[in-house]
Amino acid sequence: MQEAQQQETSAYPDLSGRAVAVFCASRPGVADYRELARDLGTALAASHAALIYGAGSRGLMGAVCDGVIAGGGEAIGVLPAFMDANGWTSQHSTRTVITNSMHDRKEWMEAHADAFIILPGGLGTLDELITVMTTRQLGQHTKPIILLDPADYYAPLLHLFQHMIDHGFIHAEATPLPLRAPTPTAALHAIAAALAGGEA
Repeated sequence: MQEAQQQETSAYPDLSGRAVAVFCASRPGVADYRELARDLGTALAASHAALIYGAGSRGLMGAVCDGVIAGGGEAIGVLPAFMDANGWTSQHSTRTVITNSMHDRKEWMEAHADAFIILPGGLGTLDELITVMTTRQLGQHTKPIILLDPADYYAPLLHLFQHMIDHGFIHAEATPLPLRAPTPTAALHAIAAALAGGEA
């Protein structure tokens, strides 16, 4: 698993005209990663990148949106109609996209994002991560995928990926695995470098 080696600086990269999909939980989790999520939202707004996220009003979803909105940025919430009908939609998004299904939601987010950042989460977050990894493996896109993981939440998953490589089910050279970044700023610099032609 590659590490995002971008040195931390006080300046955010300029990602004007870009959109970053953030996959994360609608719960705070035991360790409560909401501060990390909010800091990511602040960094996205400062970088002039639009946020694409799952439109949830609570947990990490709500926190990343709050950070973007507080920084004057754009937050595009995407969720299926049944979730909207159940009142799960954040009222803070600057734009809300309603899809027919969970599958359509993932397709919309993947199609409209220039990069992906994954925060800690559960089954839905893992599903979204594996989906964009799989479509990248199949050559459907070359967009950077970044794990924002300062506390090694995804360490067991990375061990599983290595186990799959060792057993011949993932071709390590042909399948770029996600980068890891310790801070929101490092994650955004890694995305900027990848979009400018560096390795993702």
